[in-house]
Amino acid sequence: LRDSAVAVNDTYTVIPTGSLDLDRALGVGGYVLGRSTEIYGQDGIGKTTLALYGVAECQKLFPNDMIGYIDMEGTLDLVWAAQHGVKLGPNFRVYTPENAEEVADALKQMIGSGLFTMIVVDSIGSMIPEAEKEKDADDVVIAKQAAIVTRMVKIAAPEARKNNVAVVYINQVRANLSGFGKATKTGGGWALRFVTTHKLELKRTDTKYEARVGDVAKQEVGHQVGVKVERNKVAPPHKTAKFSLFHTQS
Repeated sequence: LRDSAVAVNDTYTVIPTGSLDLDRALGVGGYVLGRSTEIYGQDGIGKTTLALYGVAECQKLFPNDMIGYIDMEGTLDLVWAAQHGVKLGPNFRVYTPENAEEVADALKQMIGSGLFTMIVVDSIGSMIPEAEKEKDADDVVIAKQAAIVTRMVKIAAPEARKNNVAVVYINQVRANLSGFGKATKTGGGWALRFVTTHKLELKRTDTKYEARVGDVAKQEVGHQVGVKVERNKVAPPHKTAKFSLFHTQS
């Protein structure tokens, strides 16, 4: 089914993100099959929800294909996923690994199987190496996570192209203690910078939505998210988009 799908511009076949404005900003209409995307931002901004919108769109386009969700944090709420359009069932496979090494192995096997159209890795920042778990608090495992992530994404990139799989990596920002460059940085080393086709930065805007819920006074029920397309290898980069996320579903 993937091979027979109609490409949006005779070059790329894409999966919509769930936001028309973001599809426009990406220049090609969504996540490109055979390529990878990094979504990053502060906690609670809506990274996982945006990825789930993409999963739902993928299921609409390719209803018979499988989608993999590697839930390193073990926090994926299936009820929340279903409320955002994800169809739960045998074609939506959720895997909860114990460590970073298992994430890398699972991603390699999923892509290599040829059964999956889209795979979400949630998240790079939570990939804890087994060696780090076994060490005492005073011990340091230098760059172990970055080494595993680097190897994982370098292997995944050509395999994803070969098997026509869209891979979405979710990442967090953390304080940059080096004192050079930006105040924050993303985890996982430098490899994602080179292998991803899209790098999306999510930030809250000043717009928020309030409503009265039952007998409770007005409270925030949603917020607007701004997206900057920091990297784009298939269209002009640095475009911006906005979309709204709501904390409750009707």
